[in-house]
Amino acid sequence: MELHQLQADHLARLTAWSAAWLALAVAALARRQPDLAVRWFWIVSAAWCAINLAVVAFAAGNPTNDAAELRRLLIGSEAFNVLCLLVGAALARRPDAAIRGAGVAVAVQSAALLVLDGILLLALF
Repeated sequence: MELHQLQADHLARLTAWSAAWLALAVAALARRQPDLAVRWFWIVSAAWCAINLAVVAFAAGNPTNDAAELRRLLIGSEAFNVLCLLVGAALARRPDAAIRGAGVAVAVQSAALLVLDGILLLALF
């Protein structure tokens, strides 16, 4: 498959994931959840997905023509995704409810990026 199409498909998957989770977060936060862990899960998820959508907006207008460069970027991104997953898992074990909820959100969203970026990375080999 052509490089620009692979990038467009990746951005479409990332947009679908992020938009769906952002909508869920907004709906959940509108319910004024009294549980701090749940509230912070949705706050961090919303922020993470909003950032993802900003990245999509930038990347859609700036596709790369260099597959090797994109592979290097994705390998670095995957390493960062693993780091975020581990940090999120560690935070999820903390006693403070807000930190625990935020940690679970970081773990969930970074795991999703690990998969989504991995799909594109594998297609480049």
